[in-house]
Amino acid sequence: MIQDVSKKKILSQDLDIPYVRLTLEAKKLCLLDQLHVVEEPEAKEKFHKLKTTELDLQSLSSEIQKREEERWETRELQLESNSIRERLHRSYAVVDEMVTRELKKDPAIRQVYKLVTSILMTDRLRREAVDYEKKLGSIASRGLSLEKLQADLDR
Repeated sequence: MIQDVSKKKILSQDLDIPYVRLTLEAKKLCLLDQLHVVEEPEAKEKFHKLKTTELDLQSLSSEIQKREEERWETRELQLESNSIRERLHRSYAVVDEMVTRELKKDPAIRQVYKLVTSILMTDRLRREAVDYEKKLGSIASRGLSLEKLQADLDR
């Protein structure tokens, strides 16, 4: 019985071969006609413009895809950075609590802690002063005068 079914399938496929051949030949003739159309100068120019447009579209789509990938990578990096920043903040909180406990126990440690914090504050203020001096230097090099700025603000 299975052999009968497979024989029928083969016979039906043999009957379809001429039909498939005709459709393929018709497609071939259609493509050849299109090829002859392309041989005309105006059609060649349009065909060339179409091809360049297709290439431009492909390059644009690849550029868009690349930017999307970069955007997702940036987003992942931002999330990772935020996670690390949160862990660091929690670590600082734990250390600060430990230091506070130790400060209550020993007055010498309290004095050392005050000195270290004042040194850190002085260093931070010194770095801020250097940054402001750099900004002032760049403003002065641009030739902006206080009078010009005031005149612009008054307008």
